[in-house]
Amino acid sequence: AVNDAIDAVEWARNPQSGLGVDARRIAVAGDSAGGNLAAAVALHYRDAGDPVLRHQLLVYPVTTTDLVRGMDPEYDGVMLERDELQWHQDNYLPGPDVASDPRVNVLDANLAGLPEATIILAECDPIRPQGELYETALRAAGVTVRSHQTPGMV
Repeated sequence: AVNDAIDAVEWARNPQSGLGVDARRIAVAGDSAGGNLAAAVALHYRDAGDPVLRHQLLVYPVTTTDLVRGMDPEYDGVMLERDELQWHQDNYLPGPDVASDPRVNVLDANLAGLPEATIILAECDPIRPQGELYETALRAAGVTVRSHQTPGMV
């Protein structure tokens, strides 16, 4: 999925795509698992030395495979269940050894030099801690972050 997301950015920024994209002003965005992909794409371009991305918009992003620190037990079962998230991981990853790959576990990646980010969270989302932890980690890495959490929302 990460490779597909990178290919989508490459296609969009190519003048032959017909989109007329200003290749100096590209942002990536995604919600939940898509937020994970957007963050992984930002890591890819940073590591490639290609400053194509200017911003990442992450809406209740999945940032870690660690469901102990990445789940709020108070809201487990409200909309998502820990077992359901584990099932998704088990079916997405080829094996448990991949769970630490920074393209999946972006929270534990080196985040220095990433483009600025906006993170949008919902108070009652069981994976809200993943976005909060990622915000903290981005700030610690020197990345400018704007965040918003909606009280009482799933």
